[in-house]
Amino acid sequence: MDGHGNLSLSRKASKTSPRSNNLEIEDADDDEYVSFVPDHGDVFQALKDEVASLHSSVGAVDDIASLRGAAADLQDPRCNPESEAFSHPFFLKTVRQILKLNNMSFSEMPIAFKDLKVFGDAAGVAYIPTVGSTLLGILTPLVQLVNFARGVSDSLVPRRTKVPKEIIKGITGTVRPGELLLVLGRPGSGCSSLLRTLANRTKSFKEVTGTITFAGFSAGAARDQYRGEIAFAEEGDPHYPSLTVRQTLDFVLGLRVLDPKIRARLANVVLRLYGLVRCQNTVVGDASLRGVSGGEKKQATCIGGSVGVFDGCTKGLDAAAALDFVRSLRSFADYSSRVVVASCYQASDAMYEHFDKVAILEDGFCVYFGPASQAVAYFESLGFTKLPRETVPDFLTTCASSGTHSAADLHARFASSSTAAACLRDADALLAPDVANQCQAEFTESLRARRKALGADDAHASGPTVAPVRRQLALLMARELQILRGNPAPTIMTIFFNMVMATIVGSVFLQLPADTSGAYTRGGAIFFALLFNAVSAVSELPAIMNGRPVLYKHKDCHGFKGS
Repeated sequence: MDGHGNLSLSRKASKTSPRSNNLEIEDADDDEYVSFVPDHGDVFQALKDEVASLHSSVGAVDDIASLRGAAADLQDPRCNPESEAFSHPFFLKTVRQILKLNNMSFSEMPIAFKDLKVFGDAAGVAYIPTVGSTLLGILTPLVQLVNFARGVSDSLVPRRTKVPKEIIKGITGTVRPGELLLVLGRPGSGCSSLLRTLANRTKSFKEVTGTITFAGFSAGAARDQYRGEIAFAEEGDPHYPSLTVRQTLDFVLGLRVLDPKIRARLANVVLRLYGLVRCQNTVVGDASLRGVSGGEKKQATCIGGSVGVFDGCTKGLDAAAALDFVRSLRSFADYSSRVVVASCYQASDAMYEHFDKVAILEDGFCVYFGPASQAVAYFESLGFTKLPRETVPDFLTTCASSGTHSAADLHARFASSSTAAACLRDADALLAPDVANQCQAEFTESLRARRKALGADDAHASGPTVAPVRRQLALLMARELQILRGNPAPTIMTIFFNMVMATIVGSVFLQLPADTSGAYTRGGAIFFALLFNAVSAVSELPAIMNGRPVLYKHKDCHGFKGS
C-alpha cells in the first residue's frame, strides 16, 4: 500500500508476457507476490487470494495455449505420414510435447546388470545313439537292479556328467532410456547370447547368474508381466510369406493398439519411417514365394514396447539403407525414451556415431563396455594403433581378437580401468532398492496410462496382453484367411485334386449290383474314400511347421494368449 492508499505489486512478482501482453506472475511463494501492510487483516487476505487465483488462471491459459500449439503441429505436413514433407523427428517431438502437457510420459525401462554370466550346454554333451549304446540302455535297468540288491552301487556304467559351458563370462553395465548400445564381436564370441539375455529370452540357456533388472523388476517378473515390452528381432526374423507387409504390420498393431484411428496413423508412420510405403501391398515372401527384398523383409519387423533388441539389424541391407535404419533407431530412442540394443555386421563410422555405448566381446569376455566415443582412446592406451582408413568398429573388433593380448587379459585390464569403475557405480545406482522401487512405480503408472490412451480397458491396461480374447480370436481368424488368400495356389490345387479323386471314387459306384455281389467293391470304395481324407490331412504338416517359428515369436512377446 503506497501513500495514496493504492495496492502496489512488488517488482519481483510482476512482469509482462511478450506472447499474451497480460500480467504473468512468476513461480514463487504466495507471500512474495504482493507486499502488504500487515495490519489490515481480511481485506488484504482476500486480495492476496485473488492474486493467487489470477496466477493459477494465467498458468492454465498458458497450458491451453501450449496444448493448442502442439495440436496445431499435428496438422503440420511434417506430421502427416502421407505427405512428402513428413519428418519423423518432428512428429515424435510433437507427440512427446503433447504427452508432457497431459502429464503423461513414455514408459521407460532401464536395464541394469552386474556380473552377468550365461551358461549353456557344451557341444560335446550331445551324444549320437549307436547300436551298442542302445543295447546298453536296455541292460542298464537290470544292472542297476542287481547292484542295488548287492549294495555295491546303483550302476556299473559311469554316468556322464554334463559340464555347462560358460558363454558370457561376467559383464557389468547399464542401458538407460534413450541410449543405443552397440554389441561388437567375432562370430562365436557371445554377441547373440548377450542380446538374448538383455531381451530376457533365456529359456534356451542352462543357467544365468548374476543380477539383471528391467525397470527395477527381476528377470522373472519382467518375463511374466511385461514380456511384451521387450521386443527381440532375431537375425533371421520369421514371417508368414503369403502376408503383405501392411497385413503383417496391421496384425501386430491390432494386438497392441485398440483405437482404430491411432492404429491407422501409427501404421502409416511406421511404413513411412522404414521406407516401406511402396512395397506395403507386396507379400513378404520366402524361398519358394517371391516377395520383398531381404532388406525390406528385415525392416518389416514391427518393434514396439520400451526395449528393442536387434540381432544383426543391418544384415541384407546396403550401406545407405543400413544407415537410414540406424538413424531411425536413433530418433526413436531420442524422442520416445526407448532402450535400443543392436549388433551390426560391418558397421560404418557413420553408423557407429549414432550409438551412445559399445560392448566388445571376445570368447565370452567383455573387453570393453562404456561410451562409444572413448573406445578408440582406451584401446590406443593399451598400445593398439588405428590405421588411417580403418573404420572404428573394425578397429575395435581387431583389437579384441588380435592375439597380442588374450581375451582374459583384456578383460582383466578393463576391469581395473576407470571406465569399468564408472559402469559399476552406474549399475549399483540402478540396482539400489529405493531406485528400483521408484523405477517400478513410474514404469507401471506410465505403461498403464499409455495403454489406456491407446484404447485398452482397465482389465488389460496392466496385464501381460492388451487385446481381449475375443479380439485376439478375430485377428487370428482374419490373418488365417489372409494367409490363404495371399498364396491361393496350394489351396486351389488341393480342392481340384480332391474333386478329381471324388470323381474317380464316385465312378466306382457306377453300375454296381445292388445285391451282395457288389458289397465287397462298395466297401472297398468307401474305405478308400475315408482313408484318403484321413491321409490328406498330413499335407497340412508343412504349413504348421513353417508357422511354428512365428507362433513362438508372438508367444515370446505376449502378442496373444495361447490356449
